[in-house]
Amino acid sequence: MTRERTANVLASLAWAAVAIFAATLFAVGFFLRVTIVKPEVVHFEPGFHIGIAAAFIGMLALTVFMWRVCQRLSRMHLTALPAVVMAVVAALLLVGLRVRQDADFQVVSLAAQRFSRGDYFPLQTDYFQSFQYQLNTVFTLEPIAYIMHLMGVQEYFDDVMPVLNVLMGLGILLVLADMARRVMPDGERADAAVWAIGATYFPMWIYAVFVYGTMPMLLFGSLAIRGYVLYTRSGKLIDGLTIAIFGAAAYIAKLNAAILLAALVICAVLHGIAKRDWKPLLFVLAAVVIATQAPRFIRWQYAIRGNIRYRDRMGMLPRLTMGMQDGDIAAGWYNAYVFQFIGTDERSLNRDAIALADLKTRLGEFAADPAMMVSFFVEKFLSQWLEGAHGTMVYGETTEQIGVLAGIAPQIFTSTSPIRVTVEVILAGVERVLLLFAAVASAWHVRRERDAGLLVLPVVVIGGILYHMIFEAKSQYTFVYMIYMLPLAAQGLCLAGAWIKKKRAAK
Repeated sequence: MTRERTANVLASLAWAAVAIFAATLFAVGFFLRVTIVKPEVVHFEPGFHIGIAAAFIGMLALTVFMWRVCQRLSRMHLTALPAVVMAVVAALLLVGLRVRQDADFQVVSLAAQRFSRGDYFPLQTDYFQSFQYQLNTVFTLEPIAYIMHLMGVQEYFDDVMPVLNVLMGLGILLVLADMARRVMPDGERADAAVWAIGATYFPMWIYAVFVYGTMPMLLFGSLAIRGYVLYTRSGKLIDGLTIAIFGAAAYIAKLNAAILLAALVICAVLHGIAKRDWKPLLFVLAAVVIATQAPRFIRWQYAIRGNIRYRDRMGMLPRLTMGMQDGDIAAGWYNAYVFQFIGTDERSLNRDAIALADLKTRLGEFAADPAMMVSFFVEKFLSQWLEGAHGTMVYGETTEQIGVLAGIAPQIFTSTSPIRVTVEVILAGVERVLLLFAAVASAWHVRRERDAGLLVLPVVVIGGILYHMIFEAKSQYTFVYMIYMLPLAAQGLCLAGAWIKKKRAAK
């Protein structure tokens, strides 16, 4: 088997894996409703859900209608108008609610604000001593906090950031739509499809409530993917630099972008094997080098500014062990396992040895009871990928709102509220639409001539699936990979539209 043939076979397997993944979730999702109820417990409702089926049909019709609208608007260079309208509505709602951040979101946002004022006390806390990787996210947020401090409006930081997240959502769609227009067959229709699906993929706008590094990571990651896809076609230096700069920036914003960097490395290696062109790999490796060294600089400059010394930081092993444990939320979800190692006591100093022993014990339990192991991982998988709200609705229920619309927050977020139930059913239908078209496009790529650069999309999705099946699970994390599947869904919509048009012409 030639090198090129081997690379093509591996690429086909990646596309097939994502096609099966998306099609399986699409089908199972009609027979299993997954929600999160206060205080963050995953709830499963088996059985055929006619509400989700009806929501899927309705959202499918809306998506197709919006696609036609976007195609017509493209003639006036207004393709993004529906998404802009959604962004404005989302921003007004978020400003009206004024959600106070909670948990890790609150810790990093408050740290960014205090650091920007020259107050480095948070660096002395056990939280940042143990979870030093969170300083990356703080570093990303601090410039905005500093500007607001200079303007004397820093008390509105938690109100401004969700609006900026909404704007970043528009930026993500702009990047992905431009990529689709440049590299996909019938590019103008694919561009319109990205904007149409993006406008109707409501989680894009609701997710802005989280003040964290996820939206910046997604924006930078989308730019890196676009740079890679274009560079494999054009070889332009600007596209190669885009890979290096924004691939590293995504990792700095949030370390979960390591999955994207790994996907870029894999695809660049396969591209080199197939085409004997190793230049894309050089830019990807540049991104990796910058990304791995930047956190050291971030920790160093905070240590200098705060005049502190770090203790040993929490490694990956305790988090891996936590991902293999049962918990009150769901299998493999956060269960506070890592917090037993915070501090300076003997247990913290020996955390890796303790975590390894606990991991070996857990793996022994899996080996002794394979049925239990299968049940654990099935629950972990479905609880992450079928919760269409991505944790946003329960977050609204558990946090405080202080805006002019705070009075209606209970009607929106309370678990038993008809509005919340309706919203969650609609979000489930929205997710099915994206999965359906992503499955169509991925299946189409399996046996056909394809753009080698686009391989990064299925590979990063596979990486996300594997990573969160091993480490901590949370439906918030799967949002990222749904967005990375959006260009595939857009291509699937175009393929379905072309097939229907062909059938009609044949009659």
